[in-house]
Amino acid sequence: MEHTLQNRVIGLGGAYQASSLVWSIAWEGRYEPASFAASLGSLFALQAESAEAVFGGLAGLRLGLEALIEALTKPAEHRVRETTRYVISLIHLERKLGRVPQNQTAIRSGIEQTQALLAHYEPTHINIVHRLAEIYRTAVSSLGPRILVRGEPAILQDADQAARIRAALLAGLRSTILWRQAGGRRWRLIVERRRGLEVARALLERARRETAGPD
Repeated sequence: MEHTLQNRVIGLGGAYQASSLVWSIAWEGRYEPASFAASLGSLFALQAESAEAVFGGLAGLRLGLEALIEALTKPAEHRVRETTRYVISLIHLERKLGRVPQNQTAIRSGIEQTQALLAHYEPTHINIVHRLAEIYRTAVSSLGPRILVRGEPAILQDADQAARIRAALLAGLRSTILWRQAGGRRWRLIVERRRGLEVARALLERARRETAGPD
């Protein structure tokens, strides 16, 4: 992966998209279908030609770019603080995962096995979601400490919704790996803040044009 600010913003946008999905599922019991599909689909894009191709194009990353821009411009809002906490936790987990090769192997193996089901189901089908959630539970949660997800108790206790949250977190982890592969480091989150915001805004404009389609 080429070390460019644009690629780092895309990776970080993917982490914010996954974290935003976690927040909306946990508190509201709903999610944007297209964004959820793009995030889960990124888990299977292991040979993508570019960072944006991981999400099927920038249109698939619109929610994440919006969330990233909010984090850089409205950091005090409750929802923004919560999604940022998830992103920071995912970055910590990615660092731990990098030191445990057997867990990396287990994740890749689990995703490859799950990928075979895509011949029969969409990435957001509940059967796929539960398989991805189990990968996260066994290969990521065990690294500790677990990410504390806050939300409505009835939603968090629902097996399908809990699986969607874990699957989204796994997608967020994949994005933090992409961010690091593009040269992402925690100190860069500070020094690249202003330029990163400019890049995120430009990418969001492109994403909106892709979403709108041809005139």
